[in-house]
Amino acid sequence: QAGGLSKSSAPPVPSVPMMSAAGGPRALGAVIALGAVVACIVNVGTITSFVSATPSAGAPISARSPIGAGNGLGLSGPATPATPTLRAVPGSSEGILGNLCRAGVAALCLVSAARHSRRANLVVRRIFPSACGNPRQKALRRLLPFGAIPAWTNRRLQRRKVMRPWRTHTTPKLSAWGRQLMEKQRIRFHYNVNNKYLDRCMQRAFRRGIDYPVDNFLQQLESRLDNFCWRVGIAPTMAGARNLVRTGNLQIFSANKKAWRTVNIPSIRLKIGEKVRVKPEEKYKNVVAKNMESSTRNVQIPSHIAWDVDKLEGHFEDICDHKDVGLDIEESYICRYYSGPTGIRRPHIRIFPGTSRPIPRKRGKGDGHIRPTPENLLNMKRGLGLGKKGRSRPPSLWGRKYPVNSPYHK
Repeated sequence: QAGGLSKSSAPPVPSVPMMSAAGGPRALGAVIALGAVVACIVNVGTITSFVSATPSAGAPISARSPIGAGNGLGLSGPATPATPTLRAVPGSSEGILGNLCRAGVAALCLVSAARHSRRANLVVRRIFPSACGNPRQKALRRLLPFGAIPAWTNRRLQRRKVMRPWRTHTTPKLSAWGRQLMEKQRIRFHYNVNNKYLDRCMQRAFRRGIDYPVDNFLQQLESRLDNFCWRVGIAPTMAGARNLVRTGNLQIFSANKKAWRTVNIPSIRLKIGEKVRVKPEEKYKNVVAKNMESSTRNVQIPSHIAWDVDKLEGHFEDICDHKDVGLDIEESYICRYYSGPTGIRRPHIRIFPGTSRPIPRKRGKGDGHIRPTPENLLNMKRGLGLGKKGRSRPPSLWGRKYPVNSPYHK
């Protein structure tokens, strides 16, 4: 892929007690080496406290040999001197200190391994925000029957070996909502975004005056900077394109900025007329050249993008057409998934009749004022709710006979 993550310009990551990325491995290795040296020194001191079990010259030696030794009958035989053995002096301070040092070194190694695994998980979650830590092969195996996901991974699906074929079972048929969910998941994994980002894009697509919200939804995703990198072929996957942008390999030229600026935000939506290029330094071009050599897919640049392979510079000429989207989907499933009572929660914005000016909401509590929406004005005119008692009585009538701002009751 396109190298490591950016350290200075990357968004903040949840704080985890770990060593710094710059001096972490060296510092950790130094600490482990220091602990090992201390353990060795203590072991040497402990060995000196060991004594031999050989009896002294004046001590008597038993003439009875062990059972099974000598003549094999357990009888007395010729006296043989005992083999010298080593034993630790019980309760010696050196032995206790050595055991503590060895236990400390083992605990340090375990803690460092746990911290390294947690940091690796955070890095994977940062590169694959859509996967939520799940394996890529697992997501591909689940979604591949409903269509290809070209930008998810460049590896083929690995078939699992069935260890117990008599326990296999058929997959149950999906419901209507389950089929809509699978189509949404394909978009999520292809563009490598999470569900919250998809909801925000769909809320913008459901704005007033947009005739085809699904096309607008896909156009927002196609205008992302990481998708631009994947479409022109300088990254093998969408995750690789995200990492390429995060590490500061690309620059953008806008008409209002009048200069090339380095960006490291993959979710930047390109505007019509903006230019994108790889940094002119040799090390950045080598990274892109390596990605292009390792990629095996057939790159087909869409009509709304102009790309120069020699200069590694491109131009975002127009909004993506719905026929040039990099993923084949069923738009009806996406529209049904995000609409209806189970879809996204869109803000309830009411406007004054005959204008495009929204009616402001009253944020105060207990003031009794209601918004002059057409429905509220009609209810005031009809007198709906004026005869209710107790908790059913609307807040605008608490302590009053008529609403405060009713145009029909002064």
